[in-house]
Parts: sequence; C-alpha cells; structure tokens
Amino acid sequence: STTWCPYSNNMWATASEDKSVMTWKLDPNYKSDYTIAGMGARMDKTLFGHQRAVTSIDWEIMDPKIGEIFVSCSDDRTIRFYDP
Repeated sequence: STTWCPYSNNMWATASEDKSVMTWKLDPNYKSDYTIAGMGARMDKTLFGHQRAVTSIDWEIMDPKIGEIFVSCSDDRTIRFYDP
C-alpha cells in the first residue's frame, strides 16, 4: 500500500510485508536508482510496531483540532497511529 502526504507533493509512505512503514522524500540533490521527475527518492523514516505484514496505510489532514492523522493496519489485526 502507498499513500501520498496530504500537504506535500514530494513525500509519501509505503506499507511493507517486513512489518514496517516507510516514509519517503523526493530530493533533487539525492542520487538514487529510483527517480520521479528527475529527483531521487530517499527513505526518510522507518516506522515499526506491527508483528505481521502491514497491509494498508492512510495519511490525512483532519480538522484543525485533530490535525494530521497517519495510520496503518496489519495482518496482526492491529492498527497503529504515528507522528510521521
């Protein structure tokens, strides 16, 4: 699963079978085998907490009182909330 950051068009997150969630950034100065629009894709953070494969993620801006929500769910039947 992949989701784009709701407030930045150069950040996204991926869910993985290895039990992790990773956030990524596009950086014009980063040399990478993976590029989008000529910018290198670099891993920003790895988030842990699940015991089995992460199957879905979502990243949303809620109302001003709640702010940003970043959540993942997993085959371990749990959901996790993160501060990316």
